[in-house]
Amino acid sequence: MKQNFYPGLRERQYKSIRPGIVVEELLSPGNRAIVSDLRVYCFNGTPKFIRLTQIDVSCTPKKKILGAGFDLDWSPLPWGYPTDMVGHVAERPAGLDEVIDQARSLAEPFPFVRVDFLEAEEHFLVGELTFTPSGGIKPFRPFEADLALGDGLDLHPHWQEWPHHLEGAKKHLDQCKIHGDFT
Repeated sequence: MKQNFYPGLRERQYKSIRPGIVVEELLSPGNRAIVSDLRVYCFNGTPKFIRLTQIDVSCTPKKKILGAGFDLDWSPLPWGYPTDMVGHVAERPAGLDEVIDQARSLAEPFPFVRVDFLEAEEHFLVGELTFTPSGGIKPFRPFEADLALGDGLDLHPHWQEWPHHLEGAKKHLDQCKIHGDFT
């Protein structure tokens, strides 16, 4: 409750947040030991690539076992974060097309957002919208990939327009359902 997350990476959205406690429903992995987290990186409202993180939840503490990037057709990317398994081949997740469609819908009003999906049992649920992952300073390797991603981001048309889209994004998020009814 006393920690302010703003000073570490200068992520502006955390600067003035009043501390509080959020209680959410526990997401169960079912009988799975390995669960996935899909992070869809969207530029100017368009999904561009996906980062898969897999976690072994049977361990205490939980252990990250994979980080790898994929294009929207689920082909491995030849670049990634320094800790990623670049070029790693993984099974295409069931429901990936729906995940991409949900990310596209949520990302529409924003110049950049990472839409995170968490696996719960056999489904993916929207976890969060991340506007400045790692404060925007965690590099992709090789450096040319980092430059190419930055060149694909256009901040000009959106910077004053996004607040009026926020209410629509909130309503959409309330209606997000992937592979079943989660109400």
